[in-house]
Amino acid sequence: MLRSCSGSCQSRSVCAPSLRAVRRLSATLVLVAGAAACGCGTTMDRPALVPGPSVLAGTLSISGNLHDASGGSTGTRVVSNASGIRVYLVRFGVPGTVVDSTLTDSGRYSFSVTDGSFQIVARTGPTVSDSSLHAGIGLYPSSFEMPSLQLTSTGSLVTSPNPFTSSMVTKFSLSATSTVGLSVFNLANLRVRTLVAGASFGSGAHQVAWDGTDDANQPVPDGSYWIVFSAGGQDWAELVFKGP
Repeated sequence: MLRSCSGSCQSRSVCAPSLRAVRRLSATLVLVAGAAACGCGTTMDRPALVPGPSVLAGTLSISGNLHDASGGSTGTRVVSNASGIRVYLVRFGVPGTVVDSTLTDSGRYSFSVTDGSFQIVARTGPTVSDSSLHAGIGLYPSSFEMPSLQLTSTGSLVTSPNPFTSSMVTKFSLSATSTVGLSVFNLANLRVRTLVAGASFGSGAHQVAWDGTDDANQPVPDGSYWIVFSAGGQDWAELVFKGP
């Protein structure tokens, strides 16, 4: 369960049973109403606040690992202005209870909520990556700017070269013979290419090439894509960048 902190934010990674990397940031937000004193020494109450919805707003970013043609690590790249990524508002402590959802617009999202405790969750690919923020909202309306919500690559895939211009390979290793799936998704979670569909691979190292085209054999636009790998009931994902 996500643990909140008082007066500060903290993040941590969790290795879920599905080997999904989970980056969670938690923040407790407190709204306090008080009284104002006038200069003559007479205390005057502020106008009564009418209970109503609050606005939770923030940004979502995605980080991916970069590799040269030989597979060596060359750093990371962050996408912070992506549109069309689905973000969910979930009632905290009640897993799977989705209150609302929205799509990012140039990396931004916002929700209108009543008092309560909520999680803001984003996922990419077929739920291979899951990040969340926790906010406790007071009774009276206000606006809260949340810390950055970040999705990260998961697992131990090596995609090279990354970034790439026309073609790249995905490298992975298996400890035993497994049924493998390998697909390419855009950032809006739409599958654009199936590279491997339930094929059996033996133990050892393997690599699968992608020529930058979709299932209709048409070149995909330049941009960011998720390489989603599944084997033995486990899912991994790696963000790749196609460009000139």
